Amino acid sequence: MLTHFPIFLDLHQRSPLVIGDDAGLAAKLRLLRKAAPIVEVIVSHAATWPDQFADDAAVRFDRRADLVHDHRKAGQDAFLHHAIKGRSLVILDTGDAALNWALVATARQHGVPVNVPDHPDLCSFYLA
Repeated sequence: MLTHFPIFLDLHQRSPLVIGDDAGLAAKLRLLRKAAPIVEVIVSHAATWPDQFADDAAVRFDRRADLVHDHRKAGQDAFLHHAIKGRSLVILDTGDAALNWALVATARQHGVPVNVPDHPDLCSFYLA
């Protein structure tokens, strides 16, 4: 019996979301851009990997002062969790295990497929 069901998602109806400063997310964003007309990304001001997409108007960045530490401030945690709701999918790697777990829990609560690269125990889908 299959443990995962192969599926294709239409990324034109609802924008996917990428969250995190991990440089490996650049490869995931390039893959998403092949299928999604718009991809939204939440990173900190310290992240350098987004510079690769400076000329791509279809990638919308929301830069936060400090993604990992600011999520504990009033309103920041709610912002991240609200950003996940209604997405076609989320790919994230904040570099903070507790924050990754909390965001994965939010995605699952809202029925949003989620992937955390190199952490299969947190993933509800995998990229081929």
